[in-house]
Amino acid sequence: MKTKTHTVYKTSDGVRVKSVTTIINAQLGWNKQILVNWAKNQGIKGQDATKVMNEAAEIGTLAHLLCENFIKSEKTDIDDYSKNQIKAADLAFKAFKDWDKQVKPTYVESEIKLIDDDLCVGGTCDLILEIDDKLYIGDLKTSKGLYSEFIVQLAAYRYMYEKQTGNKLQGGKLLRLDKEGNGFEEHNIPLERLDWGWEVFSTLLKLADLQANGQQR
Repeated sequence: MKTKTHTVYKTSDGVRVKSVTTIINAQLGWNKQILVNWAKNQGIKGQDATKVMNEAAEIGTLAHLLCENFIKSEKTDIDDYSKNQIKAADLAFKAFKDWDKQVKPTYVESEIKLIDDDLCVGGTCDLILEIDDKLYIGDLKTSKGLYSEFIVQLAAYRYMYEKQTGNKLQGGKLLRLDKEGNGFEEHNIPLERLDWGWEVFSTLLKLADLQANGQQR
């Protein structure tokens, strides 16, 4: 399988910046102990935790790609994925199509690259949706559960999207797509929670600056 490259984000003057998820992963450790315990359990089972995580990441990447191409009516090249990855991603994709059939959203934008020159941060938002004449920001997840960090991520995307486009959003949608055939979970994120998430992310940006300044001394 070919190595998939990470998206590079640069400001308008060509300066490379960190992604929203990189900042969250580096500065926010709310689920650190959960991850440590999970890795220990993988070891007890005789599994390589890194390989398990990489496999899950590949499945998530393909599931996202299938959903994106479904929205754009484009074909998905799956040649670089294993049978197991394709099977799991297909189950998540089926969950997405079931959700699409039930909710019938209008897809305003998909996979939007967002960069903020002032904050020196970038990110890629999965979806901008219109449902019942209201505009929402959406994110697709194939994880086992949904965590507070996801709201922080969505809040950062909301801030950058509104700033970049001038469009006002009425809330967020976190859509968990199960990889084992258990359907979807739609979680509505009100503006109050997105405001909270933005406050958290703003603090993380300050922590990142403090860390960088400390390393320079």
